Amino acid sequence: MAISLGVFYSYNATLDISQHRDIVGLKGQVRELEREREALRSDLEDLARRMERLEGRIEELAALRDDVDSLRGEVKEVRAEVEAVAAKAARFDRFLTALRDLLIETQGTPVPTPTG
Repeated sequence: MAISLGVFYSYNATLDISQHRDIVGLKGQVRELEREREALRSDLEDLARRMERLEGRIEELAALRDDVDSLRGEVKEVRAEVEAVAAKAARFDRFLTALRDLLIETQGTPVPTPTG
């Protein structure tokens, strides 16, 4: 077939395969596919950028989770210290109450002195 096309071409220089209806249609399809490929490439690049940002966010969230866990430990320690101080304050308050009661017992109820 190629030989016969060559023979026709040599006799008639007007033979132009590039203008054949099927070739023109295929070229149009190729152009459309190339546009779609570029659009897909652009979408893929956008997705890759978004993934990078998400990976950064995931790392930030992991760091925040570690910070929250650390803060929970510190709050637990502070709570234990506050409870210890509260227990000591309650014990000291009981001591002062007992001391006051002892003084009242031994010396009687004090008489208020006028101020002024």
